[in-house]
Amino acid sequence: MDEREVESIRFARVHRIGQTKAGKPRSRPVVAKLTDSKMKFAVMGKGRELKGTNFSISDQFPPEILRRRRLLYPIMTEARNAHCG
Repeated sequence: MDEREVESIRFARVHRIGQTKAGKPRSRPVVAKLTDSKMKFAVMGKGRELKGTNFSISDQFPPEILRRRRLLYPIMTEARNAHCG
């Protein structure tokens, strides 16, 4: 992503999660909602370049979706092992 593309990213909303605690400097997650889904996918694709750093990019899902996905992980793993091995 070149500088021109980065400058063209438009955010609908950006905020931090959690509260700062006196005497405990720690980073807090940042939630950002982009206005354009194409740009979101471009940004998410560049997240691989953050591997090995203290930064990451991920989607934020509601608790119910996370619970359902967690239930599907063993099924996915079993299917992968059956087809790859």
